Amino acid sequence: MQFSSRFLRHFAIPLAIAGGSAVCAGSAPAAESAAFGVSANFATGGVNTALEPVNALNNGTAAAYNKTRNSGAYTKTLALDTGAAPPVLTVTAKNLQSHVSHLFGLGASFITADATASGLGLNLAPLKGASNVVVAPYLQITADSIEDTGTYNHTTQNRTTAKGEGRIENLIVTGTLVGGKTLKFSGVPKPDQVLYQSDTVTITLGQSISAELISCGPKCVVTPYFINASGLQVVLTNAMLGDRKVSGQITVDGAHAGLAGDR
Repeated sequence: MQFSSRFLRHFAIPLAIAGGSAVCAGSAPAAESAAFGVSANFATGGVNTALEPVNALNNGTAAAYNKTRNSGAYTKTLALDTGAAPPVLTVTAKNLQSHVSHLFGLGASFITADATASGLGLNLAPLKGASNVVVAPYLQITADSIEDTGTYNHTTQNRTTAKGEGRIENLIVTGTLVGGKTLKFSGVPKPDQVLYQSDTVTITLGQSISAELISCGPKCVVTPYFINASGLQVVLTNAMLGDRKVSGQITVDGAHAGLAGDR
């Protein structure tokens, strides 16, 4: 699973709410949703570093909810190692918006989680000032906007859908990790669209990972259980950043929607 397990642990909030068809307290299905703007984690030379989910939002214990959180202007620098002249990830954004909602009634449940990163910049590069030689960034990503939404809709036992979808405006990716190429994308990505892939780097747009329940009586029925979605994900696998071998991932716009419980 490429979706950040740190995000899943951070928002594992079971809601023990009894189901039912009447619109009243205690009638909602056990639902949960969560969203964040950006997260990252890396391992290099035995050192683990992480950027915990930024602008994280979840439903708490409410049965019905509609919440939005904005970060405002955001800047963060993360050194990937404790040694001399480490690679550094710099994250900037004009705003990170997270939204979660759950509406229910008459046996139906509509769960949504979405996130939008506006004016986004990700720069993975050598530490500034570590050398007099100008070195190109390992990876530089900019976008006017990256949006992603995860939805889980349940109307009857046999009519349950879970899907992720997103939209990207003016995405530009360059750097030595993508062979010095300049990659561009605008529009609605296909599900799990791979923008770039090599032995050490994979960049995926509109990634969705779902889980399903299989129940068998007279016949077996497959029912979606939850959806995890992300607008953009970068996965490094033993990528050489200078003289360091680095593995890890960067996730932009994480969204989780579905039923509460162990995953």
